Amino acid sequence: MAPPDQVVFDTSALLALLDADDEFHTSASGVYNRLLEDGSEFWLSAYALVETIALAHRRLGFGPVADLMASLDVRTTVVWVDELLHRSIWTDFAARRGRRFSFVDCSTLLLARSLDVAIFTFDSDFSLEGVPVVP
Repeated sequence: MAPPDQVVFDTSALLALLDADDEFHTSASGVYNRLLEDGSEFWLSAYALVETIALAHRRLGFGPVADLMASLDVRTTVVWVDELLHRSIWTDFAARRGRRFSFVDCSTLLLARSLDVAIFTFDSDFSLEGVPVVP
């Protein structure tokens, strides 16, 4: 299967890329390198970015966070959350009553659906929503 032209990063994929001790690190690195080689574009919810920075900083220290920020190249578009998008995310999260997805996960899911693209994730719950996932 050919890699997708565009993907939305989930926090789980970014953390796996940053943490060599993560159980999905090898898989994440392989997928990411293949996506880079194929010229894929990357998307990232600002909420997922904030969550990733917070978790990576707590688990790994400042260095990996700085590396992450430096690696967000021109192929990565961060979707900054305005009030309208925030309300959409909240509506989805509230309708789920917080089950299965965190608030941040809802931002990733809504972004992927709005762009009609796959999610780069190691969270199996996304595939239950009918959105394509990588790997």
